[in-house]
Amino acid sequence: MKRPILYLISFLGLLSFAPTDSAEEKQVEISPESRLVISGSSNVNKFKCGFNAAQLTKPITIEYSKQNGKLLFNKAVLPLYNGYFDCGGRAINRDFMNLLKSSEHPKIQLSLLELQLENLPQGSHTAKVSIEIAGMEKSYSIPIQCQGTEKLCVSGKLSVNLNDFDLEAPKKAFGLIVISDVVEIDFDLIIETDRG
Repeated sequence: MKRPILYLISFLGLLSFAPTDSAEEKQVEISPESRLVISGSSNVNKFKCGFNAAQLTKPITIEYSKQNGKLLFNKAVLPLYNGYFDCGGRAINRDFMNLLKSSEHPKIQLSLLELQLENLPQGSHTAKVSIEIAGMEKSYSIPIQCQGTEKLCVSGKLSVNLNDFDLEAPKKAFGLIVISDVVEIDFDLIIETDRG
């Protein structure tokens, strides 16, 4: 599996200002109107687990620098606590928490690593992100769309194979219902930046 989750690329609020070649630091806030959904399917139906973005109340500090047409990030981490996902029912929520090994690893951690600078401040971009789930970390390059200036809307989709994180999808009804190993992270993040 953020957004997957991250990347839920909340940190792209910095697109609304021009960085220098030296290291910069900014704060961004994620609007509660943001949307992040992890969806998947089984051999009998589909499921969606939505993250409660209203729980993202603390500003996020990011550190970045500009280099060779990219923004490189030293610190840009978005923690998504597993308990803030709602899959639509108590039983499936419990299965989701168990799948993510939440008792040992209570959050998905999304880190923005780099961002291509073409088409700034709006348009299509490529972001490199790192996703940590159940103590395992993998990197991905994903296409994203950015719109807006005062409030930046960042959207995208990422398909993730659970096997990449050594996670085993649960089987139900004596193995007759089998969850697919591939889930999709779909996000629309509304980001506000501290311009000070």
